[in-house]
Amino acid sequence: MNDARNSLLNVEWNAELAGLLADCIAAISRLDARVSASFVKQSWLKRASYRGFAAALRAQHIELEEIDVFNADFGIVSDRDIDRRNLDIVSSLPKWQTELDARPITHWNENLPFSFDPPPNWETAPQLLRALEVNAFWSRHDHSIDCWLRMPQLLHSMNITSSPLPCLAGGDPAFRSMPRNAEGNLRRSLKRLTRAAQDGSHLLDCLERLVSDMTRSLSSELRRNSLKTLCMMILDKPVITPVSFARSTGLSTSGSGKLMKRAVALGIISPIKSASSWKMYIARDMATRLNIIKAPVGRPAMTAAPARSVDDILEQFDKEWNDVSDILNRYM
Repeated sequence: MNDARNSLLNVEWNAELAGLLADCIAAISRLDARVSASFVKQSWLKRASYRGFAAALRAQHIELEEIDVFNADFGIVSDRDIDRRNLDIVSSLPKWQTELDARPITHWNENLPFSFDPPPNWETAPQLLRALEVNAFWSRHDHSIDCWLRMPQLLHSMNITSSPLPCLAGGDPAFRSMPRNAEGNLRRSLKRLTRAAQDGSHLLDCLERLVSDMTRSLSSELRRNSLKTLCMMILDKPVITPVSFARSTGLSTSGSGKLMKRAVALGIISPIKSASSWKMYIARDMATRLNIIKAPVGRPAMTAAPARSVDDILEQFDKEWNDVSDILNRYM
């Protein structure tokens, strides 16, 4: 049975809480709409999973940041001061990423590993509060990381989002404590979800900007075939090495290294300082996000308009000259 006294649905509402709820719903809705319509959705899902997994780890009191999860996933050896024993749990990241793509075919209640009895005021509560109440109840019955990792699927199965958004994973460790401060827990959870959704939107902005810059760079390059392949590969996997690229494309390792240097000069990728003996490169959007390189400051540089062909210029000149001739003929 649920403890109705400490239910998130029984808080005393005020203007502040109502505003936090509205801001949270708006932020999640904006992110969901943008991701659903974005041409880089699959790339974004991969990148956003690192943030979500790190948030779930912190909810378990495992002090790892997004960069630590990212490094562990790609085998990047860094000199960050962390407990290396905590990195073992990152091995479950690929399994979670695969589960995020699975479509739920049952009611959300059937996917819970426990029996859930809705509180009396369940039917009148907003959908987002219902999801948080289930997440809180789940965390008290499952002390593993699964309760935090399942939050994106829960929001999707309750029709709050059109697809699982991995950046929304995580939760409030205070859900497990007794006695519980329902109002404080709700306030923190709404703020956390709002920040997560806004950060997910920023991640999507950077990724779409990278694709736009790659497209512009490719249009101005004469030898673009291998560079185009490289751009497609780093969208799927943001870390790449000359050796892995050579194996995937049949290009020589030396040629792959020269191609990487071209991509660095174009601002598409950035070299990684790693203790590994292999030269590694990372996509610019993730390099900026993880503070491997500094983010650009100020307004973005104006891009030059594409050059017009001589035929187009002459055709426009003839048209304008004919217009001027017509005007002069009227008064002569």
